[in-house]
Amino acid sequence: MFYFICFFIIASLMQTSKGRKIQFRFLFAKLVFHFLFFYKAQYDICNAPSLITEASGSIKSPNYPSDYGNYLSCTTKIIAPEGKVVSVFYSFDQYKTVNFYRIQAILVSFMDFDVELSTNCKSDQLKIYDGTVLYTSKGFCGNIPPRNFLAHNSIVKFVFTTDFAGSEKGFSIRWTSRARCSSNEFTCWDGNCIPLTQQCNGIRHCVDDSDEIECALSSETSAECGKPSVAPHFLWDTKIVGGNEQVPGSWPWQVLLNSRSGVLCGGSILSSEWIITAAHCFEIEESVTVYAGVHAFPPTTGLQKRAVRIINHEEYHSSSKQHDIALIKLNSPLDFGTNIRPICLPEDTDTFDIPPGTTCVTTGWGTLSSNHDLPSALHQVRVPIVDQDECRNSYSALLETQICAGDYTKGGVDSCQGDSGGPLVCFIGESTWFLIGVTSFGRDCAQANFPGVYTRVAKYNSWIRKFARITSPAIPVNFTTPTTNYEHGSEDASSSFQPFYASPHTTIFTVGFAYLFAK
Repeated sequence: MFYFICFFIIASLMQTSKGRKIQFRFLFAKLVFHFLFFYKAQYDICNAPSLITEASGSIKSPNYPSDYGNYLSCTTKIIAPEGKVVSVFYSFDQYKTVNFYRIQAILVSFMDFDVELSTNCKSDQLKIYDGTVLYTSKGFCGNIPPRNFLAHNSIVKFVFTTDFAGSEKGFSIRWTSRARCSSNEFTCWDGNCIPLTQQCNGIRHCVDDSDEIECALSSETSAECGKPSVAPHFLWDTKIVGGNEQVPGSWPWQVLLNSRSGVLCGGSILSSEWIITAAHCFEIEESVTVYAGVHAFPPTTGLQKRAVRIINHEEYHSSSKQHDIALIKLNSPLDFGTNIRPICLPEDTDTFDIPPGTTCVTTGWGTLSSNHDLPSALHQVRVPIVDQDECRNSYSALLETQICAGDYTKGGVDSCQGDSGGPLVCFIGESTWFLIGVTSFGRDCAQANFPGVYTRVAKYNSWIRKFARITSPAIPVNFTTPTTNYEHGSEDASSSFQPFYASPHTTIFTVGFAYLFAK
């Protein structure tokens, strides 16, 4: 009815006499058309109403794109419109049409962003809440735009604060409303909906494979590699950098490594006695404690073991990060269970030459972005594999034994300081997780055109087997690679933990090519 009335108004405006009058009325009708159909509310965050109800619009910092000023404390909320019933035609379900009540959700897009950079964003910052949950667990500052996201709650809150000095041009944010999938549907990461019955059935229905990645996997024993019994879940369509806190137990091969000197790194369980990590974490062999089955940081639960042997690759080069891989032998075997399981080791074959664009996952307790503190729990982030030649444009000395992952064009998703040695895993054949990379280095964190660099594990299969008796599982028959658009244990895990709050300037982290920092 609304559109019919609009059409009637425009048509009546155009019905007139000859000459200039019709040109004038045509232009006037065109202006009315653009106002009715393309107008979007625009607000200065410091002068906006406390609750915005428009279905779409934009929020900007004061005086954007000029300096926003000091001593600001501004808050506004956007509420999504009411939901509605939609008819969905499923051609793959016996050509069945189903009615769903779909809630309207808020899609937040960051058009421009430049807020004064400071450690932990203590000076100026923008905080965004999805309902009551702080988006990415931190406030934003600097000039790297946050990732766009589709809110899970009906209200999104923006809080912008500035201190007494320093100012940049600020930000421009757009929002629109779109239908969210119903309770009988699964929401793919790209926002598309599929019937809930098609999730976790071993067949990819979402283009990004999210319907199979967010699944618990059955296994004959807890010692079977690459089979978490707890399903991972990604809150937003998008730190570590650009991600969110993991579901406890969903990445059971992740371990935390802490040395007597204060080095903090990640690692992955290959077997009950062997851990794989990065060589740059422990260039000098020292006392290292291994924490398995851990979620919180510092660790309060889980299993604690001691490293009795650290084997760095004999050709490891500290400046180029060539052969940045190491093995750790534990003092006693791990007890496998829900939260402690091994990851699968890939074979050095063309099958594991993961195509660019493949959606993979990296995890760790590293900083959520440069100049930030460490998080209080294990975080996860989805990262696409980057084309090797494209990555070599950024890192000219990139080797075939290294692989890149991250959003090359936009940045915003990456591992960061403290994630070194941790896993880059990919879901293969809709059935099994494989260890594709070991977190090595990068230029800062989540910078556009500078993705994270990982040691390519498949190239070191023979080297690993020289020391550890580990076999690779059979390659899944239905091998496919999705593309992206875009607390057990008998020992006390908290008895000897020595926290080390890392930063890009800490000397404990090895510097790679002049301007690169080890993760």
